Amino acid sequence: MGTRSNIIFRIVLILLFFSDFAMPVSAQYGRLYVNVPRNYNYFQLHYYNTISNSWAEQSIPNDKIQNITNTGSLSYTRVMNIFGRCGGPGIVIPYTNMLSFNEDTDTITYRNNGFGDPSLTLDCNIFGAPSLRKTQFDEHTPTNYMSAHYVMSFPFGNYNSSKTTNIGSNRYTYKFIVNYSITTMKGKNWIDMYASVKLAGKNTNYLEQFTLAQKPIYGFEFHYSQDVLGKLLGPHFWFDLGLIYSGGGRVVVGDNTGTDQNSLKACGSLSFPTWKHGSIIIGYNGTVWCSKDSPKTYQLVVQINCPFIVKSEM
Repeated sequence: MGTRSNIIFRIVLILLFFSDFAMPVSAQYGRLYVNVPRNYNYFQLHYYNTISNSWAEQSIPNDKIQNITNTGSLSYTRVMNIFGRCGGPGIVIPYTNMLSFNEDTDTITYRNNGFGDPSLTLDCNIFGAPSLRKTQFDEHTPTNYMSAHYVMSFPFGNYNSSKTTNIGSNRYTYKFIVNYSITTMKGKNWIDMYASVKLAGKNTNYLEQFTLAQKPIYGFEFHYSQDVLGKLLGPHFWFDLGLIYSGGGRVVVGDNTGTDQNSLKACGSLSFPTWKHGSIIIGYNGTVWCSKDSPKTYQLVVQINCPFIVKSEM
């Protein structure tokens, strides 16, 4: 990688380190951080249909309210050489339609649509996923790898301070994720483990007069994915099964303190190869157990991956 790119990356890393340390909610399926060739411009379109007792940001529950949200998001990642490892910066911009209603009174409490909180991301491999040109990548045999990931969300989303549920969260959030991924079949199967911690700033304008704060949220995910039907459908058709655990995240509103959240979700997904280097992933995850004052979420996810290669080498 050129000197200029090295300087830019180091500046970004320093800014992130001093921005208070921090990482989107659950990953939801395996193979999320598999290696790809450098100089890719990676665009992803996401669609989420969610039924929950939480805000559009799922870490803030409200047991009295049921929410139906439809969210579309566009994400972009620039894959580059970071000191010989695969990684790069990215951005995520969501747009959400939300309907909230009180089940006891059968009344609509909130209906709106607008942009959610945008996020900046930074991904970097630690070992096992070297930065490779496309020709080198095609000849490379996948091995076990570990990577680090950072997501910082900004309070720019649609927010109404008089409502108990919202599209935007009116606070900064910071999330760190570390993944360790194991293959026993040279990339045709993967065991993915994700560990995360999410920190949040304070919402100083909750219900117009209160401050909403939240303790750190800890997460762990386990996924197993396997290539199937390769002779019939070609390579890179795979299924995934997994479990997602989330804990901590006690919410404090003014002088009222809630309880720690604990929830377990089961998830599954299918990935279909489409155009050259592209794919579509369809997944579903739902809460199978949770404690009081914890998010209960049932979510359909559709992701379209569209990579574009920059011919110049760095």
